[in-house]
Amino acid sequence: VILEWGLAEAPALVQIQAAGGAAWTTLGVDVTGGALTLDAKALPGGSVTFRVVTAGAGDAALQAAAVSDGLHSGEIQLPDSAPRVWITGPSSGPEGASVVLFGHAFDAEDGVLENLQWFVDGAPAGTGDVLQLPVPAAGSVEVSLSAVDSAGHTVIARHRLEASAAN
Repeated sequence: VILEWGLAEAPALVQIQAAGGAAWTTLGVDVTGGALTLDAKALPGGSVTFRVVTAGAGDAALQAAAVSDGLHSGEIQLPDSAPRVWITGPSSGPEGASVVLFGHAFDAEDGVLENLQWFVDGAPAGTGDVLQLPVPAAGSVEVSLSAVDSAGHTVIARHRLEASAAN
């Protein structure tokens, strides 16, 4: 997404607000050049409004302020983004020991996702943000974590857990 506005020489505050949202989120402070390029994947999907508040000295800034009080805004429709999902924890441990893995999921539109599903080698292994499991006796297992956002996007993170040599 490329936002463009006049007054390239005046520093600008660039903000975004999701439809129905009460708060503005700041995307840039003291942005100059009259444009800002944003990664659409990092922005919330749906109807959003951008606003650019310019301030500064000089005739150009004063003319813009006289026309619109230095405030420019525009509403656009962005695609809903898929959540980000990841697993933290050890990738190996002594045979028979128990390890704890932590699941995390965040969605730009929904925030932190809590309906997480764990799988070990494809078989359901639990729900929630924590999974405790034994280290395999030999070889490794694949641990997967899936999360679904309110738009139905499903994302899966994978983590391999291996048995390590005993100390």
